Amino acid sequence: MCSRTRRSRFYAPDLTGTEISLSPDEAHHALHVLRLREGALVELFDGKGTAAEGEVIRIVSPRRSAQAEVVVIPAERRQCSPPNPAVHLGFAVPKGKRLDWLLEKATELGAASLRPIGFHRSTPGAGRSGTLSPAQRDRWFTHCIAAGKQCGLSWLPVIEEYAELDDFLASSRPGVRLVGDPGTEA
Repeated sequence: MCSRTRRSRFYAPDLTGTEISLSPDEAHHALHVLRLREGALVELFDGKGTAAEGEVIRIVSPRRSAQAEVVVIPAERRQCSPPNPAVHLGFAVPKGKRLDWLLEKATELGAASLRPIGFHRSTPGAGRSGTLSPAQRDRWFTHCIAAGKQCGLSWLPVIEEYAELDDFLASSRPGVRLVGDPGTEA
């Protein structure tokens, strides 16, 4: 966590410019949910550790269009240190709302990466080929963004590709490895 104030937070994947346009989803949230106006102070984060306080300088909202543009001038950028230790979570993909809950809580706890794992008695939550479609990846990442905004994190987890359990266990990530196993031999 690197947030200093309780300002409205918005995800902006690139904080390098002098003016930043919020994505359509973030602009909708700013205008129609939070009802922000020009001059409002906000906080931006890129999910890679950079955060910036800023001010809304321009709002373009055509009357008969759902498209809105919110432009923010960022000030005081700061680099936040990543959560330590780095937690890489491999999980069997649960069905329905349980997946949303898992993505939210893993993000809030500061997971560095999330990887769906194929187990012997589970069906992959990814496509039949075992890969995540761009739509699934976007949906999952949207849940992570919402959780990061809510709890003040400036780091978001990387959503990795689907892997089989044996491949996941054989991966060579350094550090302590914990495996949950409900079997009697565990």
